Amino acid sequence: MPISRASSSAQPDTIVEVPSSIQRWFDVELSKAKTKSLTNYKSTEDFFRSDSARLIGYLTKYSSSKDFTTGMVYTDNVLTNETITSLIRIQPDGKFEANFPLSYPSRILVTFRDKSFSVYLEQGQTLALAIDDFSDDESVTAENVRFFGPTSRINKELVALHGQTLNLASLKEGARTIKPERFLARQLKRWDEDILAIDEKMKGRGFDDRTKKIAKNEVILSHVIYIYNYMLERDRIAKEDSTNQICSNAISDDFYDFLTKVPLNDYTLLTTYNFSTFINKFESNAPLNLKSIMVALRQKPKKSFTEYLFGELDNEPRKEDREYLEILEKFRSEQLTKEQKVSILKDAESKRRAFEDFYQEQFINYQLKYIDNLRVYDVPESLKNWERQDEILNRKYGLDNTFVYQLVKVRDLKFIFTNLTKDDAETFLNSVQKKLNAAVLQVTSESLFKKAYLTSNNQGYKLPNDENTAVLRKITDKFLGKKILIDFWGTFCAPCVENIQSSKALREKYKDSNRFEFVYITSEEKSPEDRYVAFIKSQQLTNTYRLSGDDYRRLQDLFKFNAIPRYVLVSESGTVINDDFYFPNIQKEIDKGAEN
Repeated sequence: MPISRASSSAQPDTIVEVPSSIQRWFDVELSKAKTKSLTNYKSTEDFFRSDSARLIGYLTKYSSSKDFTTGMVYTDNVLTNETITSLIRIQPDGKFEANFPLSYPSRILVTFRDKSFSVYLEQGQTLALAIDDFSDDESVTAENVRFFGPTSRINKELVALHGQTLNLASLKEGARTIKPERFLARQLKRWDEDILAIDEKMKGRGFDDRTKKIAKNEVILSHVIYIYNYMLERDRIAKEDSTNQICSNAISDDFYDFLTKVPLNDYTLLTTYNFSTFINKFESNAPLNLKSIMVALRQKPKKSFTEYLFGELDNEPRKEDREYLEILEKFRSEQLTKEQKVSILKDAESKRRAFEDFYQEQFINYQLKYIDNLRVYDVPESLKNWERQDEILNRKYGLDNTFVYQLVKVRDLKFIFTNLTKDDAETFLNSVQKKLNAAVLQVTSESLFKKAYLTSNNQGYKLPNDENTAVLRKITDKFLGKKILIDFWGTFCAPCVENIQSSKALREKYKDSNRFEFVYITSEEKSPEDRYVAFIKSQQLTNTYRLSGDDYRRLQDLFKFNAIPRYVLVSESGTVINDDFYFPNIQKEIDKGAEN
């Protein structure tokens, strides 16, 4: 989120007092920066170049007796779809610093405890901040932050321009009661008004051209995100309330014409604080839905679940099982109409849930044995499907040759490569690269391929001997000699909770194993104590650790992750096999140990 402010007339330079010793430190550190001039936005070579950047600063009235000694910097690399975390170390006198990589000028997120704000920084540069002490009920505002360094002017101007956020409560009610066409017309009018308002705010004030570009693009993306959220809210309501006619009716193709108002060929969109949110919604929702282009070869499992359950496992069907199986048999009848089948499924819903709950452990084992290895993709047909989608999107919305659309396709390679052999992936890559106009996208796609197929290290890697690793060792040293799956999670993370619940049978199966352990790590900030205690009790979790915010941030810095759930696979000797493990492959990984 951007730094908030109460008034656009505030003068940040006159607010925060900086001691002379701190000012001298700032001056010395700023003089060491590799780059002191600002990026030329008109040159892709200057805009896209990888280098380190540095954040330094001073927290006034800070004392080491406070309950935090670290902060965190989050930098989004939207080219590779990664969020990179870097630890901020706070010294007893309130000085802090962090180093991190940048691939293009960025609005990075800085956090101290539960306070977050974004600042603008460029590759090779250092930005210094002086932040006045803030209490639990205060945010970081223009009145308590001061900037130093080449990008200080841009940061002060962006603070002065920060406007109102869009009303999410109004959005939820609007999705329920306002038809898409009326909602879009109203939103496009507000969009145009906000662009005029930001232009008026900047008029005659001598703002830097980069500030103007960033500020206008952030307004545009805020409105696009709001529209996507409306669409998602409609989908949610339609699932919960089938009687709502407004939400049950499909959105027409013309609705997505709003995309033509977005400067999708402008690569400087990447500098905005909200571009990562925008592109995540853009690529995963209509009209794109890019992952749907992959065509899987249909392969029938050797056995159905019922054949596995009542044949291979020799379970005797219960009375309620036989009733449910009779309903399934009736559903498969070719003589039934679509409406009749829908009615049968609706009537059988409670029986289906009871059946699945009762045989949850058996279904997990069935899926691991008969389903997980079946997914094979038809590369030629998938490429044809992608070309067909390109043609449709280009004809309707003019997307095909835009930078952002091509970026989406490059980002999707990361997912695609996890499902293809090296030869098939190379075929896919070559086809995609023929349509990439920007050199940075060519380079990024090539690096994703190399990372997936040419730089894998089956031996894993050793962790550095530092304070971050020391936090991990306190937890994992007792498990040396066993392979460990570390699950970083939180009680408010729905996918985290769902994965822990669904793997309960697997944990039970290996609870006494002498070669494998599940380890669960969360923090005081991500898991309030009452919810944490209740959940681990309900799931009978063992080897679970609720760390302080500082210790958890050290582990985030160690493995460079932000989003959870995150899974890390550690070998018997303590080396890291995979620091971004794909959880559905856990049974295969356990079985490897059994074979050795």
